[in-house]
Amino acid sequence: MNQLEILRESLGQCDEIILDALIMRNRIVEDIMAYKEANGLQILQPEQEAKQKEWLEKRMEGRRHKDEVSDVFECIRTNSKRIQARKLFNYNIVLIGFMGAGKSTISDFLKNVFAMDVVEMDQIIAQRQGMSISDIFETYGEQYFRDLETNLLIEMQSRSNVVISCGGGTPMRECNVVEMKKNGRVVLLTAKPETILDRVKNNHDRPLIENNKTYDPTEALELCCKTATAKFDETVELHVRLGVDSRHADQQVRGAVVLPNGTGKNVRVIAIAKGDAAKAAEAAGAQEVGDDDLIAKIAGGYLDFDVLVTTPDMMGRVGRLGKVLGPRGLMPNPKAGTVTPDVGKAVTDAKAGKIEYRLDKQNIIHVPVGKASFGAEKLYTNLDTVMEAIAKAKPAAAKGTYFKSATIATTMGPGIRLNTLKYGV
Repeated sequence: MNQLEILRESLGQCDEIILDALIMRNRIVEDIMAYKEANGLQILQPEQEAKQKEWLEKRMEGRRHKDEVSDVFECIRTNSKRIQARKLFNYNIVLIGFMGAGKSTISDFLKNVFAMDVVEMDQIIAQRQGMSISDIFETYGEQYFRDLETNLLIEMQSRSNVVISCGGGTPMRECNVVEMKKNGRVVLLTAKPETILDRVKNNHDRPLIENNKTYDPTEALELCCKTATAKFDETVELHVRLGVDSRHADQQVRGAVVLPNGTGKNVRVIAIAKGDAAKAAEAAGAQEVGDDDLIAKIAGGYLDFDVLVTTPDMMGRVGRLGKVLGPRGLMPNPKAGTVTPDVGKAVTDAKAGKIEYRLDKQNIIHVPVGKASFGAEKLYTNLDTVMEAIAKAKPAAAKGTYFKSATIATTMGPGIRLNTLKYGV
């Protein structure tokens, strides 16, 4: 046996010791929980966790791999909390309350103390729909939103030991209440009117309260950034309702524009091309380039990309992918600049932040204009570019007011209405 084999055997022995110790430790945690229950002792003892951290700090002082060992112990503590949570709550905890009632505070507490997963229903729905809750209401109506809530509650039946945070309107549906109680304990959070008013009072940091006010774009974006309080870098979305009728071919509004400051997203671009066009796409940084082989791959289910560009001579074959690409908004289109002889430029533009805008059935355009972390100045440059492009794309057949309304919102933020007079239509 050589030295390397000896070291590996020693490492394996260490793993065996660690595994046995972890199993024993978890069993002891369960025994401690049982003892506390049997003797009526307080379940939560934060001072004990503080002692453990102090002990570890002393033991690892001046030693190598201090940070790595600390990370491992943090994972061990987190899993101990999960064991405690499963012992205490073998069901979901459903929190209900209107804005300001304290759902976030309670959710964060349970997450920190028991390492429980938290499901913010509004946040998940907004992420899946790609627009803020206020815009879901405006675009599709309350019925549509309530159906999304019900479907998500049904989905949660497959999980346990989760904190589910719901809006105050969720229990208005009897079927929602039934779903909540199947695998959960429902907690209604209330607060005095004065407390709620203090938390969500009408001030200039809460533009949602001033629903009828419109803001100049710069001021609106400053407010947008201030209200982006989620724990992720929220996308800033623009929703524009136009005075056109998308049912008529001569009133379609569609195009593409490159955002000067990009979208904040790493755009995955692939190209279907041959010869020099394929080489140009590769040089521009396309994730994958091919012709018939790539078409077959996509037909087989490959969809790990955001933008597909191709050349006019390949569209006859790419067109066969319409049923796969069309519903996902991935079908190349000359108006969007994704069907072009210059695929190298198309790839470069897409990666630089080129976005496509088009009307939906409600005559609304939905586009991202960046991330909240961009700051108001960069966001304004992007937003102004999009608004100017939409203004120039006004169909000759459009009559009356072109910009009916324009709203910006972060993924989880309130809708802020824009003053569109600057764009003159």
